[in-house]
Amino acid sequence: LSASFFAKLNLGKSNRLGMDIDITDCNFSRISKLFDTGPVTEYNRNVAEDVQIRQGDFIVSVNGEHGSAMLQTNILRVGGVVRLGIRRPTCFVISGLRKRGRQLGLDVVCFRLSTAVYISGLQDEGLIPAHNAENPSADVRAGDLIVMVNGKSAQGNLLVKRLLADEELELTIARP
Repeated sequence: LSASFFAKLNLGKSNRLGMDIDITDCNFSRISKLFDTGPVTEYNRNVAEDVQIRQGDFIVSVNGEHGSAMLQTNILRVGGVVRLGIRRPTCFVISGLRKRGRQLGLDVVCFRLSTAVYISGLQDEGLIPAHNAENPSADVRAGDLIVMVNGKSAQGNLLVKRLLADEELELTIARP
């Protein structure tokens, strides 16, 4: 399991966090960008490095609410003092995927302005189900995110274009 911790932020009367988050329709959000100012920067200045909030971390709860990411975001919009449940991602790379007319075998969702592609399901056949059968310790699962394609990060819609257009693929997967 990935490392987890809680971070207490004082948003004041503002709901500005000092970070961008990718909101999914799951029970987590992904931190896609940190800014130089704001409550997250202040928090990070005052805590040990191992409990600093980092780009790529997942927000898994807000004030104890483990429900949907949309509900968590609504809590953040209120402002004030918030307690974030943070989980470090487990990341791995799948390389050497050659399509040769075959499909990936993934069901994916790309959320507006997201910097990742959410894997909503796996099909019975395709490159990824074949990879999973050969590599059970590095299996791709529903709920994982594709955060880079061929070593490049981008907005989710551009990652999907790469998934469709490129014949050879290297996927960086992040798991909450």
